[in-house]
Amino acid sequence: MAACIGVALIVTGVALLSSGARVWQSDDGRIWGPIAPAPSSIAEASGGGPTTHPRSRVAPAANRLAGYLSVNSSPWAALSVDGRVVGTTPQVRIRVTPGRHHLLLVRVGFQTHSTWVSVPAGGTVRLTDITLAAITR
Repeated sequence: MAACIGVALIVTGVALLSSGARVWQSDDGRIWGPIAPAPSSIAEASGGGPTTHPRSRVAPAANRLAGYLSVNSSPWAALSVDGRVVGTTPQVRIRVTPGRHHLLLVRVGFQTHSTWVSVPAGGTVRLTDITLAAITR
């Protein structure tokens, strides 16, 4: 029995270390951004919508500073940001575009945790006090 528990702990540790290895790798330039809202009309989508001053437009995401998310939960859970699975918690320095992002933490046997966060350009938002409630039947 003790040998089985020891093997399970070793396998879990190796899995956590191998999934956490990407945390210390340099950024590869990918930035996850929020899903853009659909245009209210085809005219706006093609640029024929309301006129705006050129300086009032928002800079493209590639030109803005990235922001970062660090998320931890008890117990661990699968984490998705804006509908994209990024791995299991804890996750450190998830690179995202500045702005509002939807986080979803899911684990079988526990209630799903859903929240919105605003990430400033060049800043880091840390969410470390998430506790998932067990589902009781």
